[in-house]
Amino acid sequence: MVTVLHSILEFAADYYSINPDNTCFSKLSYPKTSQMKFPYTFSVEEQIVIQDYIDGHLSYQSLGILFALQTGVRIGELCALQYGDIDPEKRIVHITKTLQRIPHYGKDMHTSGIIISSPKSDSSIRVIPLAPKLFQIITKLNYPSNKCYIITGTEHYTEPRGYYHYYQKLLREMGITYTNFHTTRHTFATRCIESGADCKTVSEILGHASVKTTLDLYMHPRLEQKRLCIEKMNTLL
Repeated sequence: MVTVLHSILEFAADYYSINPDNTCFSKLSYPKTSQMKFPYTFSVEEQIVIQDYIDGHLSYQSLGILFALQTGVRIGELCALQYGDIDPEKRIVHITKTLQRIPHYGKDMHTSGIIISSPKSDSSIRVIPLAPKLFQIITKLNYPSNKCYIITGTEHYTEPRGYYHYYQKLLREMGITYTNFHTTRHTFATRCIESGADCKTVSEILGHASVKTTLDLYMHPRLEQKRLCIEKMNTLL
């Protein structure tokens, strides 16, 4: 992007006989390359603590965190999820919508509203199989109708901002270091890769538009894997 902009401004300076020193393009600088930062995930030990805590404090709200850890859904998709989106016979869930708060553009720029719409891309509309244990936990909760939202148990939704605060509160109660809700998604993907799942399958479950996105984010060796590699090498010596 900087290279293209530099070329355009350089051409303009030459075409209009402008002194390059008097233009802004001479001040353009290329972004510095920095070490790639991989997404933060819960450790296996932390994930076990979370799942055990939810098992002992099961509710519609707490189910949402377990659901995110076991399916990798985004918080907006989770908030929009209704019981009717689950097919109990096939033990799958259909992800077809997302819930978000957006600002109202007009005279009053300080207001906003909730909308439930299709996900951000066609690839985000997907089907995710439910693990047997997760499915059993869902069936323990009583949903009066298919219109009930998964994380409320009623026909009234919870918006992402409100659920995010609940998630923060639960982490504090469990003594786990605060991290954003997207960590549940990163954790799910990382556990899948660590268990040997192929990248194409993980990418489709996550709803990524490109497998490259999944590769760039999650296909990197962790410290434990590096240590195992060194240990395997040393067995040959």
